[in-house]
Amino acid sequence: FRAFDHFVQGMHGINAITPESIASAIFHYQQAIAIEPRYAKALAKLAWAHLIDAELGWSDDPAASIKQARQAADAAVSADDAEAWAHWALAGCMIYDLQHDRALTIMRRALELNPNDADVLTDMGLFCAWAGEPEEALVYALKAIRINPHHPEFYTDQLGMIYFNARQYENAIRTLEGLRTLCTPPTLFHLAASHA
Repeated sequence: FRAFDHFVQGMHGINAITPESIASAIFHYQQAIAIEPRYAKALAKLAWAHLIDAELGWSDDPAASIKQARQAADAAVSADDAEAWAHWALAGCMIYDLQHDRALTIMRRALELNPNDADVLTDMGLFCAWAGEPEEALVYALKAIRINPHHPEFYTDQLGMIYFNARQYENAIRTLEGLRTLCTPPTLFHLAASHA
């Protein structure tokens, strides 16, 4: 129960996406893993927390954060190869290493394991957009929102970025300007570029 409590607190932190909340998420996932070293979901989300920390410029050592993310993702897959989130985390490491094809292959495995996981679907959309497939990306992202209508704001943020990649600039502006609390450098970049 203590490991799960830390996991839930980590989920709250990672979905808020602020420097403080990501630091809190890393702490709580580490605590969960200290109690249950083969807790695949916690390992997967620890990987994501490190990736977000590096991507958004909040990590003191981005290279070290990315290395820690890969270690956690590998450990998640090793702990439970049938856990969709483990493969999702590994795909995240691949996408940040610019291995788009490999990332999409791994994401397909994650979706085979859990085809209606909205978190995985929304990231599959973003990954498709980054891989040059924005129309396919929109299918995944909009399906994720249908499945989880009370989704965290990062779904909306990513949908705006996908609209930008699809050259649907008015949709991108409307979507990104609709964010209530989330405001990161990539959000502002995509909003400014859409206006331009």
